[in-house]
Amino acid sequence: MKSDLFFIVNPNSGNDKGRIWKEILAYLDEKGIEYGHYLTQSAGDAIVKIPKILAEGYRNLIVLGGDGTTNEVVNGIFSQSEVPYSEICLGSIPMGTANDWNRYYGWENDYKTSIERLLKHNITKQDVGVVTFSENGERRTKYFINSIGFGFDAEIVKMTNELSHEQRGKEITYLLSLLKCLLKCKKRNVKIESDDFNFNGKVLSISIANGKYSGGGMQQTPEAIMNDGAYDISIFGDIGKFFVIRNVSKLYNGTITQLKSKKVAFARTENKIKVTFDCTTFAETDGEIIGDSPYEISMIKGGLNVID
Repeated sequence: MKSDLFFIVNPNSGNDKGRIWKEILAYLDEKGIEYGHYLTQSAGDAIVKIPKILAEGYRNLIVLGGDGTTNEVVNGIFSQSEVPYSEICLGSIPMGTANDWNRYYGWENDYKTSIERLLKHNITKQDVGVVTFSENGERRTKYFINSIGFGFDAEIVKMTNELSHEQRGKEITYLLSLLKCLLKCKKRNVKIESDDFNFNGKVLSISIANGKYSGGGMQQTPEAIMNDGAYDISIFGDIGKFFVIRNVSKLYNGTITQLKSKKVAFARTENKIKVTFDCTTFAETDGEIIGDSPYEISMIKGGLNVID
């Protein structure tokens, strides 16, 4: 069976590491499906490899990994200029630990079902985030497709990334990370500027998102839509730790926006956003830790073709 599928595989992603990939190889060969593949060697490897894969003529890029690997592939697509991104499609077989982007599209962990879905090649378009930030005294740009988070949100991701592969991929692990971060995370002052939304004050956590899931299944922006041309924003301001503990279930069941508190805010904007902290503050984009403020966030509306 002729196909134009190229698999970008993170062999260290998820608890099963390379075992699932070996099973997928056998299944593809059994079905007579032609494909290309590459096993990433280190962090950031996929970003460098994508232009070379595109130069070979492949246009359907399938990620076997988690949100971090997907983020690298997206950065590889949008960092190159030889092939228009309108000609490239992104698909996935979940194999990572968080899989928040996959969760939005309802991809299953069963690889046979996922492959059949990929071969049907139904395409939808989604928005792509662009963030410019400071790092080592320079301004840099990265792309993201799910969300960017600051403060408590980013601290959770950082702590989770530092866990062993055996500890990751379990909801209880993310919950424990959340509670541990809550004990040590400090609130900080921030200014958020947009043409139709502004905030200036102390915050515990901020999420600016295309998608509704982050941090391994939390729903900080439960009403977000990947292709509506807008960012959903959640701001948890000068709130106490017990406030978070009392309402943590709402972060997972999608009812967090029902909170009645002047210290919690939700907004939506189609305009550029600038986020400036009064101290050194890193962010997380699709589960990857980046930079320092000021952060300038824009969007490529409908920029990515997704095999849905």
